[in-house]
Amino acid sequence: MRPPLFAAAVLATLFAGAPAHAAAPVHIDATGLTFDTAASGRAETLISDINGVAIFALPNAADQLPLDQPSYGFFHNTYSGLFQLNTRPGYKITGYSLSGEFGGTLSVPAVPEGLNGTVGVAATRAALSLGARLPDASGMPTSSHALADLNGTNGFTLSSGPLDHTGALALQLDGYTYGFSKPSTWTEGPWHSTAPSTAHLWLKDSLRLTVYTTAVPEPHSYALMLAGLALVGGLARRRNKA
Repeated sequence: MRPPLFAAAVLATLFAGAPAHAAAPVHIDATGLTFDTAASGRAETLISDINGVAIFALPNAADQLPLDQPSYGFFHNTYSGLFQLNTRPGYKITGYSLSGEFGGTLSVPAVPEGLNGTVGVAATRAALSLGARLPDASGMPTSSHALADLNGTNGFTLSSGPLDHTGALALQLDGYTYGFSKPSTWTEGPWHSTAPSTAHLWLKDSLRLTVYTTAVPEPHSYALMLAGLALVGGLARRRNKA
């Protein structure tokens, strides 16, 4: 199925400046819809497609957002992806969600007891947001998740809520990670010592996009259903008369 013109235009605009190594398009066929992206560094895949629930793996955010900061300074990474969903004839999208899990560690060395010094700093921030755009260029509510100074794990799910949508839908996923670290320092007699603080933050695996679809009866199916209801109603009336 060929992507609608509006979505193709959005994809082309967003990825016009994408680097050559990330410009491989991806197309995936599922039962109730198709999935497309114009540029992908590591190809998205279809994990499962059962009973109107299609689950896609989105690996590129996990590749682009990790922070590894063992020494003094600032680090900042960003990610942006646009994905086109297009329902197949006879289907509609009833909702979608994005799930994943962050992992992070922070470490600040202590100043040895009895010595003069300055305790270091380790800090991280991260956020992901998921929004949608319709063919008439109108937007849908954006879901987002943010965290700070993670030392452990943090799972999340962003959800669209109930939908009743037929046709094309462009999903935009944006994210960033930010970190800062400063070493601990102290003096012992004539000696100056430094111990690095560390700030690490990463997505533990590919993000998972789950799209829910349901079949929509074709017009002739509605006509057959109405005819069947009329027949059942007629039989019921005859029984009552008897």
